[in-house]
Amino acid sequence: MKTVGIIAEYNPFHNGHAYHMEQAKKMTGADTCVVVMSGDFVQRGAPAVLDKYVRAETALRCGADLVLELPACFSCGSAEYFAQGAVSVLNRLGVVDALCFGSESADLTTLQALARILSREPEAFTDSLQKSLREGKNFAAARSDALIACMMQEQIHLSAIQNIYILTDAMSSPNNILGIEYLKALLTQNSSIKPYVLKRAGQEYHSKEIEGHMNSASALRSLLETTRELSILKESVPPEVYRLLEQEYGKIYPVSSEDFSLMLNYCLLSESDPSRFGDMTPDMAARIFNERGAFRSFSGWTDLLNTKQYTRTRVSRSLMQCLLKITRRDLAEYKASGYTGYARILGFKKERTDLLRAIKEQGRIPLISKMADAKEFLQPIWQRQLEQDVHAADLYRLAVYTRFGTELPNEYRRQLVILNRNMETETEGDDGLGKKDI
Repeated sequence: MKTVGIIAEYNPFHNGHAYHMEQAKKMTGADTCVVVMSGDFVQRGAPAVLDKYVRAETALRCGADLVLELPACFSCGSAEYFAQGAVSVLNRLGVVDALCFGSESADLTTLQALARILSREPEAFTDSLQKSLREGKNFAAARSDALIACMMQEQIHLSAIQNIYILTDAMSSPNNILGIEYLKALLTQNSSIKPYVLKRAGQEYHSKEIEGHMNSASALRSLLETTRELSILKESVPPEVYRLLEQEYGKIYPVSSEDFSLMLNYCLLSESDPSRFGDMTPDMAARIFNERGAFRSFSGWTDLLNTKQYTRTRVSRSLMQCLLKITRRDLAEYKASGYTGYARILGFKKERTDLLRAIKEQGRIPLISKMADAKEFLQPIWQRQLEQDVHAADLYRLAVYTRFGTELPNEYRRQLVILNRNMETETEGDDGLGKKDI
């Protein structure tokens, strides 16, 4: 059995994701696919448009064999934490042979060269980074400049780089940036997982135009928020996904950041020190303190804090980390302990219980399928991480109930998504693993 890992959000799942999954198996020769997927909140600092269990089911119906949840502290973290958390899960499963990710450039050699610099942070890099930050650039732009300057100064990989524009392109595209972080995580975690890169097909990441059959997740989310004509999406998603989207529309989705406005205002009003959370800076916290008596929507708070120094995504992520109670101390402790200490199952194909058994035998991480049993074997630090996942899910459930009047089961009652050979959903039963292992 050869297994390829994919790190994803599927927010929502579309034809480009199906293409990626198909090509990942072909490129690597894998016969099984494990996906580590963001839960109810995603890396840009926003809620997922659709419930994580439904998104897991779309992945299973389109080629995945096992879908695991990326803990909330990483799914709503910086690109570095997002990648380190996801790679940690894949690495500790003990069965993943390859990691396949999409990027705009698909130039693995250049991406690896950049990742090596990030993993060792030479003096030329840190000096350039600090200089750019002092000049008022945001962190992403400053780091991009520092990487390019370092590569040019050290003449790394110049034989394969025709000009600086290739480097600039590599550092300016979202999937390239994540790809570099995946490669860095593989290096810093001494992983034996082999990386593969697939050129991103279809629209650009941020494109919001619906055109043809390969449209971006951003375009699909924008459409879901502005129209009830789901038929417009039909050409952009696999048939299995469209059926689920049609079935659940207006019942549990679409969910947006604005659905968390009331919760965010209460959080900011009651929190004495927002600067302790995630990416929140003292400057952001001071501005919040001065303005917290004036209630705003989620986007209103983002607009207030969005400056040249802080990107809109950085601000949104900081606000969401505050709402989810994810502190810098938490992140530092998770990092020092190896990032993750469990793998939470969202769904799997029943015919691939051999994959679950292989993880049980070869893995260095417990699989969780029954939440009630988790505290029996998780160390306190990982219990805390799991409790943050539960808190995140509860806030998401509250948003769904407030907007649609639908009460989703809590994390202790929600059934895993299990598909049989006929691709029919089944209730949880004997999956071949003992209680203490899951």
